[in-house]
Amino acid sequence: MFLPFQPLAMFMGTYTRKQADKVMIDSSWWQNDGIVNTRSMRAPAGHPSVNFNGTPAKGSWNHMGLYSSWDHFDIQGLFCATCNINPMHIQHANRLKTLN
Repeated sequence: MFLPFQPLAMFMGTYTRKQADKVMIDSSWWQNDGIVNTRSMRAPAGHPSVNFNGTPAKGSWNHMGLYSSWDHFDIQGLFCATCNINPMHIQHANRLKTLN
């Protein structure tokens, strides 16, 4: 993980909150990419989501899965000389082109 992200990632990876007037945050929120917890990457709270199976599901957020051992900047192609993100982004753009 990009060194400046590590303190935030460790904080997010241990933080909990149990307040009646707030969203409860438990260990299911701990996994993160250094900037965003992976639970909230799936879809906005309260919105339907499905695991992407190759065909986009209309009316739901299509969760594309997680990239193990990649941090937030790796997915963006920043500060990672060995990350080849072009195929991933081209594949995603091609999927978007097929939508009505």
